Amino acid sequence: ELTLEGIRQFYIDTDFEDWKFDFLLDLFNTLCIRTHVVIFCNSCEKVEWLTRNMLDKNSVLDEDETNTQMKALTFRPLTNGSQVLITTDPLPTGIAVNQPGLVVNYDLPSSRENYLHRIGPLGRNRGMAIISFVTQQDKPTFKHMKRCLNTCIQQMFEHLY
Repeated sequence: ELTLEGIRQFYIDTDFEDWKFDFLLDLFNTLCIRTHVVIFCNSCEKVEWLTRNMLDKNSVLDEDETNTQMKALTFRPLTNGSQVLITTDPLPTGIAVNQPGLVVNYDLPSSRENYLHRIGPLGRNRGMAIISFVTQQDKPTFKHMKRCLNTCIQQMFEHLY
């Protein structure tokens, strides 16, 4: 059974889809992430777009050591030696992911089941944190999901912008 026990959960109110990318860059720059990260998107096109834009912005990704495993899955080493995995859900079978310390829902999953499945086997790492980006359009789904999961998801960066 999938559980959220021991997993810290946060959300970032991004208001608009166009603002998510800037929030993601701020997240990496602010938190000084030194762990493996899995970023979930809702489409293969978004995975490709996000990977391309992170490289274009000279962000946390190291362009020299990229390795594309499949269309919806991209491993990118962080400059500090950790890895970023950008993927769609569910996480493809047979993909070995070192226990991530952070899961980012770049696109909010459509249901509580998808939210839990994104954590899935990754959730065995009880020190893990989950951060979900929530746009105005996502808010009804997000509120319903929180209620169904009966869980506390704290707001992050409340007064950042």
